[in-house]
Amino acid sequence: MNFKLKNIFIILSVLLSCTISSQVYNFSNAGATASVGPTQAQLNLAYATTNLSNAVSSNSGIQNWTVPTTGAYKISAIGASGAGNGGYGSQMQGEFNLIAGQVLQIVVGQQGQSGTGAVNNSGGGGGGSFVVLGIDSLLIAAGGGGAGSLNAPGGNASTLTLGGSTIWNGAGDNGNGGTSGITNGDAAGGGGFYTDGGNSYNTAQTICEGGKAFLNGATGGASGTCGNYYGGAGGFGGGGSGWHNGINRGGAGGGYSGGQGGTLSSIISGGGGGSYNSGTNQNNFEGIGNGNGSVMITSLNGLPVTLSPNNLGTGTIITKTYITTNLVQATESNSRVSIYPNPNNGIFQIEMKDNSKMQEYLIYDMNGRIVLKKRSEDEILKFDITELSNGIYYVKIGSKAVKIVKD
Repeated sequence: MNFKLKNIFIILSVLLSCTISSQVYNFSNAGATASVGPTQAQLNLAYATTNLSNAVSSNSGIQNWTVPTTGAYKISAIGASGAGNGGYGSQMQGEFNLIAGQVLQIVVGQQGQSGTGAVNNSGGGGGGSFVVLGIDSLLIAAGGGGAGSLNAPGGNASTLTLGGSTIWNGAGDNGNGGTSGITNGDAAGGGGFYTDGGNSYNTAQTICEGGKAFLNGATGGASGTCGNYYGGAGGFGGGGSGWHNGINRGGAGGGYSGGQGGTLSSIISGGGGGSYNSGTNQNNFEGIGNGNGSVMITSLNGLPVTLSPNNLGTGTIITKTYITTNLVQATESNSRVSIYPNPNNGIFQIEMKDNSKMQEYLIYDMNGRIVLKKRSEDEILKFDITELSNGIYYVKIGSKAVKIVKD
């Protein structure tokens, strides 16, 4: 290859490396079924050849993932469908500003388990899909569908916070679980974000369990048995279990609010779960999720762009820049912001060079919560966070976020 062609090849390679594209992270049920979420071994196998390899840990089926870069992300969550002739889950989509190092808890809803032995089988309700920042800061939740039988389709999940009722308005609302169908061999309610779904009311046979709330582990409800009859367990994500009898009644879907379980005296099928979305630029739809649910997180920042303006022949990395549409993680060397000392004992100063206007300063912890807010037009401003725990914090000034360390 002559010198000129070699240089052209190198330049093209550099240009290709600078192409901006979105990074997409797809979370699945990783082969887990029914009421229990994926194990670590299942996650390792499912994500082995993806960009989630070695990046996701299982906490009793709840998937923990650390945000890789600060910026704007689009999150799309789809709830699972109910068993049998089950209703579909909802799809909830919104955009969020996240900070590098924050931990997201992710539940991918699983389809309810089919009942067995009955003339007209139904089963367990579908699990909801959740994305939660830190311990309990809910970003988005997509409800799961209720289970249904041949002649009584399950209820679809709603894009509203209220779950679907089957009798006497027994669905959950405002993050609570739904009740069981109450009478005549009642299927269990779906779990919500805060509280569990109701167990079956009829105690003449073994209990079928309501789905667990997200804050209680999000497992699906376990079904009872009666001879050869098995009602079907609820799907992971808070699905309620089905009633075990000659005509199985459908369990309710889990979600932000749980649906109500089916009952023979009214609607045999289960109600769908409710949903929640705190994001911007929302797109929410009913009747989308068929089968297991999913969660897709798309970085709107673009991939790291490798710039090599010098030393092109060796491919030496000179600098890395992250392109973002909203929030930029700044460093003291490439912005007008200086923070000192950093690390610090909780007392530090921020200097805004050439500042001539009022600025708002927001300090976030690693869970994305605002722990301090100030407004000032001073070039040098003193902060005191000595009462806060040691660790990493972020100061957001306009469109920039700067990391500080308190130790």
